[in-house]
This record gives sequence, C-alpha cells and structure tokens, in this order.
Amino acid sequence: MFGDVLERIDIEGLALSQDAVANLISNLQKTGYFKNIEIKETFQDDSVKDMQAFQFELTCEIDRSKS
Repeated sequence: MFGDVLERIDIEGLALSQDAVANLISNLQKTGYFKNIEIKETFQDDSVKDMQAFQFELTCEIDRSKS
C-alpha cells in the first residue's frame, strides 16, 4: 500500500572477537527485518584487561513493513 518504510539505527557494542561481530551482522540479516547493515567502526579495545575485546558500531535500516 505505502511501500517499504525504513528507519535507520546505529548499534554499538563490545564483542570478544571479530567473528562475533560478523555473526551478529549475519543474524540481523537472517531476520529479514534489517537491511543495508554496515560496519561504521570496529577496533580492539585495549582498556579491557585479561581478554581480547572489540568495540564496534553498526548502522542499518529497519524494515517497518515487516512488523
């Protein structure tokens, strides 16, 4: 009727590996509710002691026509 209604959002987080970030992107895509998922930034967080940690920021569109 009105076509796709898209809203852009940013997701920020901390992951224990780069693979975890890739898995998050894949899982968001599989839902069908998110489109055009892009990594805006990712870097290793040296402030986290005793483990590897990656700060990340994603941007994507939510397809409101699916809800």
